[in-house]
Amino acid sequence: DHQPHRPAVAGRQRRAVRVVAHQVAGGGLRKAAFQRELLHAIAKDPQAFLTTTQGVYEVTLIASAAVEIRIEDAFRDERLVSRLADLSAIIIVLPVKAVEIPGVHYTLLKQLALHGLNVTEVASTYSELTIVLGKNDVDRAFCILKSFLWP
Repeated sequence: DHQPHRPAVAGRQRRAVRVVAHQVAGGGLRKAAFQRELLHAIAKDPQAFLTTTQGVYEVTLIASAAVEIRIEDAFRDERLVSRLADLSAIIIVLPVKAVEIPGVHYTLLKQLALHGLNVTEVASTYSELTIVLGKNDVDRAFCILKSFLWP
């Protein structure tokens, strides 16, 4: 029998902060320059973690605490909408075929909701799902997801 590939839950949970700022003034090139500057600044730090999501009116940055000062510096002229601390992230590495399967993210997030855990933020790439929770909930969430994925 062929066993379906199960997602891998990243072995390390990372402390994270969430910083939300309005769009960077000066249009797309200015925003791209800020993001490029941040990426270059943290590229040499293996402990650094940064995920950005750009909406129509705001940019959300989810980053390890070590990157927080660099973020504040890069966005010093922008209005801060929200800053949440005491967060942690669980990163789930998904098989590339997961993008073709309906409900993959829903199924994982539903497990956390059924256990009463609040998810602060979700970000994804082609093969990764990052779930951000309060640091007091991350160990429980990790156990719930691990039990669900490997019963």
